[in-house]
Parts: sequence; C-alpha cells; structure tokens
Amino acid sequence: MRRREFIVGSGTAATAALAGCLGDDVDHRAAFRDDVESSGVTLDALALDSGVVSVEYDSDSVGDDLGAVAVAFADRVGEGWTVEKLDSIAYADRTLTWYAEGAWASAYVSGDIDASEYGRRINETLAPAVVVGDD
Repeated sequence: MRRREFIVGSGTAATAALAGCLGDDVDHRAAFRDDVESSGVTLDALALDSGVVSVEYDSDSVGDDLGAVAVAFADRVGEGWTVEKLDSIAYADRTLTWYAEGAWASAYVSGDIDASEYGRRINETLAPAVVVGDD
C-alpha cells in the first residue's frame, strides 16, 4: 500500500514540476516577445525547441534590431530562462542569420563580459542566409 502511495505521489510531483517548467518557458517567451517588440522590432516567428529559441523578424536597421533582440535574450537568460541558444533570421535588404549562445548572454548579464564583447561574439556569427530555390 505505501509503495502505491509513493508511486502515485511521485507521478503527481513530476507532473507538477513539468507543468511549472513549461509555464516558465511560456512566461519567458512572452516576456522576450514583449521586450523585443517594445524596442520596435516585430517578431514574425518565435519558437522554442530543445533549448534553442528561434526568431524571425523584418529589419530596417540590422545593427539596431540585432542589438534589441540580443539584449532582450540576455535579459531573459539573466531572469532564469535556461536555454542554450538563440537562432535569428533577419529579413532586410538581404536575408541574414545570426545566433547568440546562452552562455554568452549569461556572461554578459553577470558582468563577466561587457557589451562590446557580447556584440563582437554575435557579429562574428552574422552571415547571409542560404536561400534554396523552388526548382
């Protein structure tokens, strides 16, 4: 009888813990979207899969918009969002991709690296997107 109570109790605790984690991700995604969009960047897509946040947005000013998205990501990581990476696609004169590692964002918000170093690391990832034709 005690074993059955323990198993049922363990299942309930695991379900509650999982629901809490999923709720945190939803809250962080909503706060991230709000932070980005309050900076004037409208996200066309926002997804989270296996610890990787993916965003797509239209950009009139690649540098400013990249900065707004990267800082919002760092802010969320600093608030406890446990993600590995941010993958971004910016639609500007030409389509560009860039990414930020969660570890870089964490180092930035903790003061281990400054804004210049955080930006340098991200800028090194900036590349033209490879467009696959419909042939």
